[in-house]
Amino acid sequence: MSMDVNAVVIYLTIVIVEQKHALLTKIALVREVVMGAPLRAVLKQLVTRTVSPDLGKPIALVHHPNESFFLVPQAYKVIVIFPIRFSDSIDTVLATSFLQLADFELKEFLASDESKSDDSEKGDDTEKSAKRKKKQDTYPVLLQSGKGS
Repeated sequence: MSMDVNAVVIYLTIVIVEQKHALLTKIALVREVVMGAPLRAVLKQLVTRTVSPDLGKPIALVHHPNESFFLVPQAYKVIVIFPIRFSDSIDTVLATSFLQLADFELKEFLASDESKSDDSEKGDDTEKSAKRKKKQDTYPVLLQSGKGS
């Protein structure tokens, strides 16, 4: 008889654990839908090319407590900002120097095209802005591949 009681207790324990897991999965899915709604809305506006009333205003998304990121919707792109918190002032100085160097390299990279343009292109502002936009899009790829420096 004790064998049957132990089997029932084990079975009920397994069922309870499975139900707990199912409940936690449902809660996680609800959290995912709720937390992802602003990101989904911003990306939908980007795809449909509709103008958001929040254009240019940062939208905060909290991923975990003390871990948030921000979306800045613009007409043809969405900027995602991930804050970095440094615990050491030396790390802060190094990161600031690195970002200033990256900004300088970007400006230098973009300016290099303007200095190389010939006289026939100087009158066509649309073509220049298209080339500049292409260079801006290319720059992050170059940095990631290691060919930008």
